[in-house]
Amino acid sequence: MSTNRQNLLNKIRALMAKTIDNGCTEAEAMSALSMAQTMMDAYDVTEADLQEAKTESAIHDTMKDMRDPHHIRQMLTVAISEFTGTKVWTSHNKKKLNFAGLPSDIEFAMWLTETLTMFVQKELKNYIWGNDYTSLPPNQKRPIIMGFVIGCTRRINERLRELIKASEAQSSGNANALVIIKNDLINKKMAELGVALRTPRARGSRIQGDAYGAGKASGDKASFGRPVGGGGVKMIGGW
Repeated sequence: MSTNRQNLLNKIRALMAKTIDNGCTEAEAMSALSMAQTMMDAYDVTEADLQEAKTESAIHDTMKDMRDPHHIRQMLTVAISEFTGTKVWTSHNKKKLNFAGLPSDIEFAMWLTETLTMFVQKELKNYIWGNDYTSLPPNQKRPIIMGFVIGCTRRINERLRELIKASEAQSSGNANALVIIKNDLINKKMAELGVALRTPRARGSRIQGDAYGAGKASGDKASFGRPVGGGGVKMIGGW
């Protein structure tokens, strides 16, 4: 790994350490992520980076448990894995998330999963309390909760994929080559682990329409990157 890239990763890790768990607010965490995105967007992939990437190895890591009774993480992680250039799957007990990819990409994917899950949880709490739904019986509250969560996570996923498309449209030849190298490393790791990913089955949920709309509106407030220099946003997995 080149010295310039190592220095960049060290700075990004320092920014990512400013998580909600460490006491900063959601807005501060999102600001740190935006700054990290800016630095990664400005990074040019060189021939030396391509050669050094070929000597690296993909790893497998498991995300720590976090309180998530509404399964928000599972609704977000597929789009997050696409955005960060990783692969993700759940353990048999559906409680643990597994990631495969280069170490720096996995670190970012886990941080983003945790941060965006907390963002949705916070927005959901504000919605429930702001509309005085706290006293509703569970059978009436559940469709409201799921409507909001599904609306919010779908909108976040849409925005992540919009950024991916913008990145693919402007990526350089070296950046595209690096993505191919990383995908090959990940595929080898997945084969080594004996993991074959399948498309998850869609499960129907009874949802409340107004809550769904409110959730989508909240999803527009989540921040995970911004255009730089008028040219759009590059995919995290492409640096």
